Amino acid sequence: CSIIFFSLVFFVGGVIFGLIEIFSIPTDSQVFLSIVAIIVYVILRCVSILIRHFYERRTVSNFSYPIRLTLLENSVSAIGFFDTGNALLDGDRPVIICGRRLAINLMGDNIGRVKFKSIIANSVGGAGIFKAIQIDKLEIFYTDKQNTYSNITLLIAKKSYFTGYDVILHPALMGENDEQINTTCKKIC
Repeated sequence: CSIIFFSLVFFVGGVIFGLIEIFSIPTDSQVFLSIVAIIVYVILRCVSILIRHFYERRTVSNFSYPIRLTLLENSVSAIGFFDTGNALLDGDRPVIICGRRLAINLMGDNIGRVKFKSIIANSVGGAGIFKAIQIDKLEIFYTDKQNTYSNITLLIAKKSYFTGYDVILHPALMGENDEQINTTCKKIC
């Protein structure tokens, strides 16, 4: 951390003095102090945004996996993210969450045959009643294996806050198969 700090101070100082020389700004005026403050703010803001972006990207990629959702005859591939804060259950079964666009693609021409149900949940977007569907199959593709689950509830979020993934997976789905879900749900939830 100290290496990054000193490098940043050196870089910002070089930029400031470079701009002073290029634009011939007198260093004894209040204009100079204002310009320095603005430049420092802009540079620090940009650096903090970059650091946050790389940190979030690394965190999400550590828990993201390719998945396939199947409903009736339709299958959709997506990226799923294991969110340990997702404690939603439909009875004793885990609930996964997706945005409207993905849900519409999954239902396809079968939207008239799909049975919707309502689930009460608290989320980042607020508490409310959300539409949900029962999907036939969820497949999670790890590097060396594939886990398949049946009859998983898919909650359809009103707004999609997802960045870097399409579906929020329940932590109980980290198990090997359907039989482990109930045991894992009892431990986690």
